[in-house]
Amino acid sequence: MSFTYKGLKIQYKRHVITDEEIDRNMQRLLQQNPRIVEVTDRPTENGDEVVLDYAGFCDGEQFAGGTAEMQTLVLGSGMFIPGFEEQLVDKVVGESVNVEVTFPKNYHADELAGNWSLGSVSCLDKSEIVACLSYFNLDYTVFSGVIPRVDCNILL
Repeated sequence: MSFTYKGLKIQYKRHVITDEEIDRNMQRLLQQNPRIVEVTDRPTENGDEVVLDYAGFCDGEQFAGGTAEMQTLVLGSGMFIPGFEEQLVDKVVGESVNVEVTFPKNYHADELAGNWSLGSVSCLDKSEIVACLSYFNLDYTVFSGVIPRVDCNILL
């Protein structure tokens, strides 16, 4: 089907949405709109969001940018240098941990690149990130991968 408007020819095209497209987009929406739930009955795991206070030292001196309070971090996300997050798995709230890491040789701060560092980290809080359909204003948490299916067609 097509029409012309002020010299512009428009072609309608019917697009039937596949199950794969629905699943892919639902997973994307679930990842973009997680529910954060406090966890108190187990140690930390990869995927948990933890709240940390930490101070990093290199050659016995505290280094710039190596200290933070109330820093949130999703364990296993790779947001910190390699080796840091892994040492925070299986810890409990209130526990202090000495974290030992070596900065990558290509680290952006030349004075730290390739150097060993010791950090004191305190885990203040932890939460679990749970996929839920809050985007659709539904109070339905997805545990078994069961997502209500909405079948539709879009006219482009």
